[in-house]
Formats: sequence, structure tokens, C-alpha cells
Amino acid sequence: MAKALIACFRKEKMGNPTKYAEGISFRLSPDNATITEPYLHYDMHALSIVYNPTPTIQRQGFNVCLGSICSDLSNIFTPLSKFPDGSYALFRVGEDHIEVASDFSSSRTIWYFFNDELFISSTSQRMIISFLGNLDLNEKACGWFLSSGTLGPGNSWDKRIKMVQPRMSLHLDRKNWKLNNNQDAVFDFIPFSSLTDSDNISHEERLRSVVENVVDNFDINPSQWTLALSGGMDSRSLLYHLQDEKLNSVTWGNSDALNHSSSDAQIAKKLAKDCNIMHSYANMDYISGSFNKLIDRFICAGEGRIDHLGGYLDALNLWGYLSGTGRGVIRGYDAFGRKPPVTSDFQVRRTNNLMLTKDINVDIPEPFNIIRENIPDYLERKSDEVLEDWRDRLWLENRTPIVTAALEDIKLAYVEVINPLLSQEIVQVIQELPIDLRTNKKVWNDIVSKMFPETPFARRDAIQNVGEILALDDVKNDICNYLIEKKESLFPEKFIVHITNNYSKNRQSSNIRKELTKFIKAYSPRIIENIIRANIKASSISYQKLALRAFIVIKTNELLLEDAQLSELL
Repeated sequence: MAKALIACFRKEKMGNPTKYAEGISFRLSPDNATITEPYLHYDMHALSIVYNPTPTIQRQGFNVCLGSICSDLSNIFTPLSKFPDGSYALFRVGEDHIEVASDFSSSRTIWYFFNDELFISSTSQRMIISFLGNLDLNEKACGWFLSSGTLGPGNSWDKRIKMVQPRMSLHLDRKNWKLNNNQDAVFDFIPFSSLTDSDNISHEERLRSVVENVVDNFDINPSQWTLALSGGMDSRSLLYHLQDEKLNSVTWGNSDALNHSSSDAQIAKKLAKDCNIMHSYANMDYISGSFNKLIDRFICAGEGRIDHLGGYLDALNLWGYLSGTGRGVIRGYDAFGRKPPVTSDFQVRRTNNLMLTKDINVDIPEPFNIIRENIPDYLERKSDEVLEDWRDRLWLENRTPIVTAALEDIKLAYVEVINPLLSQEIVQVIQELPIDLRTNKKVWNDIVSKMFPETPFARRDAIQNVGEILALDDVKNDICNYLIEKKESLFPEKFIVHITNNYSKNRQSSNIRKELTKFIKAYSPRIIENIIRANIKASSISYQKLALRAFIVIKTNELLLEDAQLSELL
């Protein structure tokens, strides 16, 4: 539910920031969110602001910890002490030092700005831009959004704002005004030395044990949380360990999913009933004429970091409702991620949202063209790295902080969110598993299938195909009319005219591929699905999706320019 900002001036003295804190909280809040008054602590040279603070958040003067910790809380704000394990964003502010760190998996992105006079760090790009008072648009972030639907590795919307990389902490020496970063950059997958690849039972036992211990150690009061429950493995494992009548659960999807016994909707309902916990199902069916409301809330909440609309087709009404309950949401993202077999460089990058302009087979104008050289060296395949290890390393080093964290940002505008399965202890055990136990989540499947063994895993997603929504006349008109109106604002006019004129050109083939994928997943044996995935090659992006991405980029740019005007309140 909360987002935080810490700012520190080197010499300049600051006035009363109360009106600014109120203004940015109002700007960050979607129109259907139930929020609390912002938390504000300041003196002449520094301030801390928390948007929509909840009881689960730790606060002490300038110090703030968002999320939840699964270790001792007594030293959480002690300067220069060891960072805890958990699911969090941590800001420590002392007279001589400021420290900033995200959890081991960077499930909550932290951004920062630093120059000779000012240091700002926040979980919100919008908060930083509103404090700075202007926007220096990052065109490469716009280009990455067109090709991948994300801001790309390490990018923010503003050239001056940097992302705190996974497993990195920042340390500001306030007296000497020096900013240093410390990073544990070991993302490689190295099998546990005392076990052999054939010792599957021991690997399974290590993972099972660490998951149980971590979940038990999280400071979770069931009456304060709702579990996002699907029919898959990850949330099922959390349900198994968290069983408590005070816990609530929720599943979402389209109304048709309730008619299929193998869908997330029905499997989750059965699991909740077996555990005697209160469960609800949120209908995600798109309501005709609601697209502008949907997209405005989506961008306001998520800051335009991602294009994944599928889970929000109800115009984020579910999250508005959940914000009113006062409960946080427990998510089941994990360090396994999608682990399909891979046979090529393209398949590894596709799995991890590192799509280049050439991969989408559409001409993108300079300077928005994304080429191989735009992938940072640290994300490239190492000389001794097999494809499967590269696939899984990128999931930790790129996909989780760029995609997973962006999806969490949307929810964090409404509710507090934690991800227990992304804790350090669990991730490190996963990094020590051999390839055959990681691919298709084999060892995880072996563990979780023993939990509620009478209930199978879901074989059908409950979410509607976004392509079907983009093909609707009202959505097409909203997107194309807006793009034509703004055709000279950011992208070249020729490009905008081309994608709007061709909006419906290749949508049918794209939707057929989506429906075929759903059919294969629901009815084909895993071996058939793996064979098909192993032969996936680059194909043209639909003009619908490209138009949506351009639409989000321009809309977000306008939002950020409006945010920048808030600096007048400082």
C-alpha cells in the first residue's frame, strides 16, 4: 500500500513540506483507492514521506521499512548493520549516514537521484520527479517499452534517475557527501557442492525445509493479510504453510473460468474450502466503455512501467476493494519463474523480457530502436554459461526486478504486498539446484504436489486474452484517436500514423497464437508443450499491442510532466 521518499540536502535549508506531502499523496492515489494520511518527518536538511502508510510498516523518525521482515527487527534501523532477509524496501537515515536497500530479489524497486547538492531515494519515480520539478525524458526507456513492454534493464523514465540494482545497497556519507554502492552480484547457478546431480531427494529436502522455515519466520498476522491464491504451485505452497481461519484468500479472472473445473478459479476455490478460510473470486470481465478509466488507473498506480493489462481488465476495481479492507496481500512470485526448455539465445531473452526491436519485426524510429548493444554486459551470456543457467540467472537479475517489481508497483498504490518465496534463503537454495531440477520447476512440483494431493494443479488460466479487448471497437477508437491527437508530441508523426492505420492488420494471427497456446497448456502433455516451446522463433508483434505500448508511453510522459509541477509546493 505504501510508497516512500527520502530526501537529503547537502547545505540548502528546506521549508515546511507538508503541502507537498499532501499533494504528492493525492497525485499517487488512484481515484478508487482508500488511502490514509501521508507520514511525514523532516528537519531543515532532510525529510521522509510515506504515501498511504499501514500498520505493517516500520517507522522511526526518518527511518522507514516497507514490507515485511523474516528476521530479528531489533537492529533494522541500526546504521551500518547487516541487512535483514524478507520482502522489503529499507531506508535508514542517520546524522552522518543514509543507507538504502531493497530485499535480496529487488521485489520492490528503489530509485535514486544524486548530485552535488541533493540526494533523493524513493520507491516511486513519480515522487522523485515531483521533487525535482522537471522531467528529462529517457528515450531508451521509451524504446525498450515499445520492444518489450517494460522500461528495460536499469532504466527509468528520467535519464537522471537510477535504479538500485538487485542485491545492491546505497550508502551516503553525509559529511563528505559521497555516495557508494555495495553489491552482492553472485547471480550464477552453482550446484551445491556436497550433493550430486542425482541426489534429488536431498535437493528436494533442502528446498522444502528452507521454504517452511522462511514462511514461519515472516512476521505475518493472518488477520492483516489476504493470500492471492491461484491453482498453481506457488500460492498453494504458501496456503499450506499459512493455514489459519483468520487468513483470507482471493482469486481473479473472467466469469467463464468458473465453468472449467481445471481453471485457476475452481482449483483455488476448492483449496480455500479445504482450509476453511474465507475466499472470494473477483470478476475481471472487461466492461464496454471502461478503457479510459482502466488505463488511467493502471498508469497512475504502476507509473507506466509495464504493459501487462491482463490482470486488471476490471479497471482495477478489485484492488480498490482490497484497499478498503485494510489488509495486505501475500503474493507467490518465486525465483523459479517460467522454466521452459530453451534452445536458442532468442528463447532465453523472450522468457526474460529482453526483446530487441528486431525481435518484434517492426520498424521503430531512432532514437527508440533497441539493438543488442543496449543490453548491459552483465546480462549477456557468459563464455562458460549453458543456456539454462543463463535463462535462470536472467530471471533473477532482470525479469524479477524489471517485470515482477513493476507488477507489484501497481498493487502497492492500493495495498501492502509481500513475496515470501523471494527471500534470500530460498533464492540461494534455488541457485544451488542442478538444471534438470529447475527446468519446468521439477523439484518444486515434486514438493508442492504432496500438499493437498487430492487437488490437481490448474491447467487453464482464468485471465482473458488482452488481444480480444484491444480488438474491441471502443478500445481501438480510444487508443487510435488519442495517438492521432498526440502524433507530434513524442514519437515521429509518420510512425504514429503507420501503427494506427494498421491497427487491425495482423491481430487475427496474433490472437490465434494466444488461443492455441491456451489450448495446448490445458489439454496437451507437458512433453508436447515443451517441444513446441523449444521451437519458438521471433514473430511480428501485433499493431494493436504496439499501439497500446505507444499509448502508455505518451500517457505516462504527460502524467510525469504534471507531477513535476508539485515542486512549487516545496
